[in-house]
Amino acid sequence: MRSDGKNSQSESDMLMATGFTRVIRKEAEGLKLVTLTVKQDLPDHSTILQVVSGILKVSFIEQRHRICELEYQYNNNAVVVPRLRVAPHYERWSQGKTAQSAGAAVTEEIDLVPERPLTLEVEVPGLLSSMRFTNR
Repeated sequence: MRSDGKNSQSESDMLMATGFTRVIRKEAEGLKLVTLTVKQDLPDHSTILQVVSGILKVSFIEQRHRICELEYQYNNNAVVVPRLRVAPHYERWSQGKTAQSAGAAVTEEIDLVPERPLTLEVEVPGLLSSMRFTNR
């Protein structure tokens, strides 16, 4: 499916199709369902045929001992595997707080109610389960 360009589907349709394929993969674990999302208009079909044949070769023909990818995107004339993206603002904040604390828990003071200020403590930057509010 195309998600951008003149022959595009709506973003909600694309997200629904992606979610649907993920559910199918979860429900039928033996099924090897590989998806390709094209994020640009292509001048001819030969380019996308080369991309699809490369993905078919990697996913189904070659015997690979490692787990192969099941989702691909074609964007800016390159095939990529969608992954979590780095949040640069959080990363800078996290690195700054870690450097200040020298290994101790990172704290951030938050005054939600002036008469009862809370402190946000982060034991491991980036690990949400290590965040907690405490009284100052």
